[in-house]
Amino acid sequence: MNIKRRLLIIPNDGGTGNHLNGVAKDIENTVSFFTSNEGGAWETSEIVRLPNRPLLSVVKTALYDARKTADYVLVIFTGHGYETPDGIIKFELNNLASISIGDIRSVISPVPLLIIGDCCRVIYKERIFEAKSQIRMFSHGGAVQPREYYRRQYDNALSALQPDAFQYGLSCSRDESSQDTSSGGLYLTSLYETAGRVASAELNDTSFIIRSFAYVHDRAEQAVSRNRYSQHPQRGGDSQSIFPFVVF
Repeated sequence: MNIKRRLLIIPNDGGTGNHLNGVAKDIENTVSFFTSNEGGAWETSEIVRLPNRPLLSVVKTALYDARKTADYVLVIFTGHGYETPDGIIKFELNNLASISIGDIRSVISPVPLLIIGDCCRVIYKERIFEAKSQIRMFSHGGAVQPREYYRRQYDNALSALQPDAFQYGLSCSRDESSQDTSSGGLYLTSLYETAGRVASAELNDTSFIIRSFAYVHDRAEQAVSRNRYSQHPQRGGDSQSIFPFVVF
């Protein structure tokens, strides 16, 4: 089964006044992971990187286009964000506009949707900068199985999703800040590193072909929560759906 995929990367590095060093690295790491065999062997043509600090109209156009053309949509946001007093999680697109998780879902529905956001959930708090090790490299070829195998297994898992399936993963809990470094956001970096460790550790375990986003997120959450910063990643949405994340 040939599943039409769309990955939207939405970045906001804050500009000169409130710059986040890790956003550019998050973009690089995201493309590297998902185009790898372990990440599902996405094609670069299936990945849309929006301009830094995009206009709301640009984001909405990209979302509407994804809904019309894709069978599965993955949105990754890296940058500034906050949560309103009544619990609405907002991704800041630029100094003048933001978009909520609910806004994104309302546009994409009923196409299956996974949202991953690395951003703060408090208002106008600074993110802390600190150097961190580089992410592991993922294989883009030379694996035990041909690249088509990874795409097929990933697509098989996507085809099992129900219409309107929805999950999200966020880098921190309510009223917390997310840590940013020149190597990328702490959450996204931990997520991809965890995926790499899972792929390496379970490569020869024939009882599993796919590990889900929830499985990888929960292990990355443990790693982030053990960090000296007060940051506790959170996921939500439809707990029954199995969104593929790592292929063996």
